[in-house]
Amino acid sequence: MAAWLANLAYISLDESAIPPTTALPAIPTGADVIGSEKICASGGCWQEATVVPPDGESPDELAARMELSTEKCSPGNVIDPRSICRGSMTSRDGQLLVYVSYWSRGY
Repeated sequence: MAAWLANLAYISLDESAIPPTTALPAIPTGADVIGSEKICASGGCWQEATVVPPDGESPDELAARMELSTEKCSPGNVIDPRSICRGSMTSRDGQLLVYVSYWSRGY
């Protein structure tokens, strides 16, 4: 029990933690991942993939097809109670930025 509580305290305070790359949503056929990186800013870190939509599809349409038009968070579990949040935004150059984090970015 003490080990579980210590683990809980550690993961609750670890702002640099990010979900594994496998927590990123599946990329549909025709879209291309051209980059992936870990990004940290004030308050936390996240994993982000840059995705180019297929020809004829906008970033917003791709986000809708991936069910990422709005951020969605799924609850953690007993071992790791942190929620995993997934979402997207369109970059200035028309690419879809897909992210996963342990905290809501509020987009």
